[in-house]
Amino acid sequence: MAARRHVTKKLRTAYARASRRDKARILDEVTATTGMGRSTARRMLTGPTLPDVQDAKTRLSELLVRVERGEQITIARSGRPVARLSGIESAPRELGFVPGLNVPDSFFEPLPEDELGLCDGR
Repeated sequence: MAARRHVTKKLRTAYARASRRDKARILDEVTATTGMGRSTARRMLTGPTLPDVQDAKTRLSELLVRVERGEQITIARSGRPVARLSGIESAPRELGFVPGLNVPDSFFEPLPEDELGLCDGR
């Protein structure tokens, strides 16, 4: 499978720029080299460059950075889409999110000396 990917990646730009006659020649070359059918070879030469599972495992950090920027990433297995990475939207958390919890202002005042002494062993 890696050899097939290598061949199709190598010929992808040439196939995109080629004339109709040259595209037929490139397809013949790919099918002879890889053993793929013409429709599969055409799909791999023209289809979007989806990361496959191995690429996704290798470049997960890079893909997550792209997802954080708002991009959706589709992961393929054998050229067919099987999963999608997308970001999640989370609302910023606010302080005081526990309902019914009211902290009095006296809570933030300094403790008296006698109570401080109990805390640090004076």
